[in-house]
Amino acid sequence: MNTEDIVVAHFTDTYKPQRNGVVTSICSLNSQLLRRGIHPVIFAPGDEDDVRRDNINQEIPVYTFKGIPFKPYPEYLVAQPHFEAALKVCTALQVNIIHVHTPFSEGMSALYTKQILDLPCVGTFHTLYPEYLHYVAGKYSDSEMVKLPSWKILQAFYKRCDVTIAPSKANAKLLDERGIKNVKVIPNGVDTNKFNPSVDGSSVRKKYCRKKEEVLALYLGRLGFEKDIDSLIGMIDEIRNPALKLLIVGQGPAMKELSELARTMKLLNKQVFFAGFVPDEEVPKYYAACDIFAMPSQTDTQGITVLEALSSGKPVIVFEGACSDHVIHNKNGFVAGTGVNEEFRERLATLAGDAALRKRMQKDARSTALKNSLSVFTERIISVYANLVRRR
Repeated sequence: MNTEDIVVAHFTDTYKPQRNGVVTSICSLNSQLLRRGIHPVIFAPGDEDDVRRDNINQEIPVYTFKGIPFKPYPEYLVAQPHFEAALKVCTALQVNIIHVHTPFSEGMSALYTKQILDLPCVGTFHTLYPEYLHYVAGKYSDSEMVKLPSWKILQAFYKRCDVTIAPSKANAKLLDERGIKNVKVIPNGVDTNKFNPSVDGSSVRKKYCRKKEEVLALYLGRLGFEKDIDSLIGMIDEIRNPALKLLIVGQGPAMKELSELARTMKLLNKQVFFAGFVPDEEVPKYYAACDIFAMPSQTDTQGITVLEALSSGKPVIVFEGACSDHVIHNKNGFVAGTGVNEEFRERLATLAGDAALRKRMQKDARSTALKNSLSVFTERIISVYANLVRRR
């Protein structure tokens, strides 16, 4: 079978208009698949049972199934499993491979369709769900007794996939330790044309930096409690460098608490700024406006924003782990020891105070991103698809 004959059904519990790493990964991949003659179809929760065309790629049909808001995080919808409906559509469209992105209601529909139609199935492990249990388990979420059942569920789910894709080496190692063995490491790709050093971010920078010598650090992403953005705000306070500014871009359930923390520290709108939601087409300007990209999260499975920042020619500071795969210490950024906030803070202070160091890192940052372009990512995914389809 030629790759042009492949029809791939993506099952995901999150899709546009939501914005997060999972949606970015799916949309970026599908744009590339279309160029190579592969035909994607989307199954996702929605406001109602419906079929429409993707707003960007009109060739992609999007089947939505009525969902209800997930109470701790209302922008997420939870749909009832729709076994027969998914089966009917996949049969009619002659789907020959399933790619599942989330293990919940859409994931169950995906595995049902796989079993009945005897289709190969790829599962991408986008999210470290046991680290998000605080949304439902509160103060008990750190207990291994609470986490263990969620790992058992994930283990049972991904064992039924033919291949499980891990976006980072650290993520793959963790999955292996937890009994998920069918793992292949394929990092998410970055659009190196969209995110590049030639983007003009001056209009954004003028909003937050009044003086040329001021240094702008950026966090861009979902504002979740598990992202440790509060620690980053605390570091700004501890560094005691009034020229260092922190711009936080995004929205999420921790927004109110983070704003209050910055206000309590007397940093709000002085050294710490919240931009809120930014339209997708404006995002490259925010990377262009900053001097440093700071990613304090230790729960991400890769951190697409890290690659976007590197592609924009910005040095990055991360903790050792899933987000550090593409950060070469002292070359395109700094890697702090896992959980060592003091080291992260020291690296941030060092970059903030050394313009020559930041400039030296810019070239290495861009070259790293070019090795992880969307094209490279897509070819790796297509190789997995093609091998599985051939076996059938």
